[in-house]
Amino acid sequence: MKRFEVAIIGGGIAGLVASIELAQAGKSVVLFEKSSQLGGRAISVKKNGAVFDLGSHAIIKGGALHDIFQDLGIRMEGGSPGTNVSFLWNNKVTHMYHFLLSRKLRWSGKMEFMKFLKR
Repeated sequence: MKRFEVAIIGGGIAGLVASIELAQAGKSVVLFEKSSQLGGRAISVKKNGAVFDLGSHAIIKGGALHDIFQDLGIRMEGGSPGTNVSFLWNNKVTHMYHFLLSRKLRWSGKMEFMKFLKR
């Protein structure tokens, strides 16, 4: 049986980054993930031709995660979310405008969401 110096539990972004950093530092690393897919909460799935993000995993340019990815040589492409966005809410696809005009969020939540879109 092979022996490892470090065991990482969880193949989310934190576990993946930790594994890479430790391996680059010369440690022998094993990573355990219970799911069949790496990424933790930062995964996307396709259903009926649509792509759904299953967790909050926006990477803000200039933020900590963006900087970590840059240090690892991972170049991120993309931009701010567009306005043609839909949400899956209670198993129904709802366009962003309908979502914002609904009573699903309090006023403060709607304002926070709008601030996020402006980035």
